[in-house]
Amino acid sequence: MYFPSLESIATRQVITLRGDCSVHEGARAMARYGVRNVVVLSGDGAYRILGAADLVALKTDGTPFDTPLASLDLPRVPTLPPDADVLQGIAHMGEGVGCLCLTDERGTLVGIVSRTDLLSGIDPQLLTESQALGELMAGTRFLQVAAGDPVRHVFARMRAGGHDAALVLRGEEPAGILTRGDTVRLLAEDASLDEPVSGVMSTPLHTVPESFTIQEALAFAREHGHKRIVVRRRDGSLLGVVTQKYLLALFYNRWIGWFQAQNEELLHAQRALRAERDRLALVAGALAEGLVVTDPGGCIERINPAAAALLGVDAGDLVGRPLAQLVPGLSHCVQECPGGPHHPRCPSGPLELRRADAACIRVHLRCRPLMEAGRYAGAVVFLDRAGDGPQASP
Repeated sequence: MYFPSLESIATRQVITLRGDCSVHEGARAMARYGVRNVVVLSGDGAYRILGAADLVALKTDGTPFDTPLASLDLPRVPTLPPDADVLQGIAHMGEGVGCLCLTDERGTLVGIVSRTDLLSGIDPQLLTESQALGELMAGTRFLQVAAGDPVRHVFARMRAGGHDAALVLRGEEPAGILTRGDTVRLLAEDASLDEPVSGVMSTPLHTVPESFTIQEALAFAREHGHKRIVVRRRDGSLLGVVTQKYLLALFYNRWIGWFQAQNEELLHAQRALRAERDRLALVAGALAEGLVVTDPGGCIERINPAAAALLGVDAGDLVGRPLAQLVPGLSHCVQECPGGPHHPRCPSGPLELRRADAACIRVHLRCRPLMEAGRYAGAVVFLDRAGDGPQASP
């Protein structure tokens, strides 16, 4: 199964800040470039991340926004090479900071990959085709706040519960959502946190019904540029929020389960194939007829005792060596067989061969290609003595 490389979905223009920049400069950079994270270049050579959730935590803790970034205990960002694929990216991102840095062989930063980027590299068909969101959301949790709650109070609840967004209700009805983007904008502008959240939330609130499949929900999120999907029950009440982290974990777990099942089937098939090859090897060894098997490159994989005796060679000395080099008279078999089992040039008939002792013999030749999954996988050469025995070399 093909997965795109991280390089093909990465953001190349990475917003970076030095460690001597302040928290406020970090917030302003996020707001200016419309991003939710900035990469901080630390003195130890590691890449660290300042995100919207960090801004909320620092604000609720009362940390001055003129504090240098280097003095903060910011999380490290996992790094991967640009040619790693999407599945490797999901595995390394895990429950971490929500992004990956791509570095070349010299350790130079060449791109950054977010959860949004990873989801863009996944074919929705690989998530699920028909399962509804309502069947998948048992136990999911989300934060609901009242429209009149002050922003400071909402921030405190977001931090305490580990939420990156809050659904805002006016009575029982959803009125909007406070997102990471809203958070960054407020803190970058040093806005008052005592205003009601209804004045700074994003509206309107787009929702999808619980009957939506994951494919439909993902298409909806991409169309509207949403990083989370708000789901309603049939009666109109809110069921929950599907995050990018949840979708990535769902995809990864399902793919790993599929891979394990496929791997079990493959191992079973390989065991059966090995048993069949062993059985055929016993049969080939007992044949009075000579038999030589080559790989796709024309090297000998197997030669039975009858063929070795006919050619006057030791079978063990031939395995792995080119058939054309050791028995030139048979080289055209390998050249002509790849055309397929019904190819008109597939050789058969009488042939004069020179044995290892320089004597010449006449044999009857039959050659057939070995095909695996429609591809040429080697040749089988059958030899029968056609004359009265070895003749003197001229």
